[in-house]
Amino acid sequence: MKFEELQAQLTEAEGYNNSGNYDEAVRCATELIEVLKNERISVNVHR
Repeated sequence: MKFEELQAQLTEAEGYNNSGNYDEAVRCATELIEVLKNERISVNVHR
C-alpha cells in the first residue's frame, strides 16, 4: 500500500470521527493499524 493510500484511509477515519460515526472511525483506524503492523512502508526523502 502506498503512503498516499494510507493517508487517504486516515483522512476517511478522521471524517467519520468528526461526524460522530465512531463505529466506522474505529473500523477504518483498526484496518489502518493492521496494515501498518504487517507492511513495510518506504518513503523517499529528498534532501
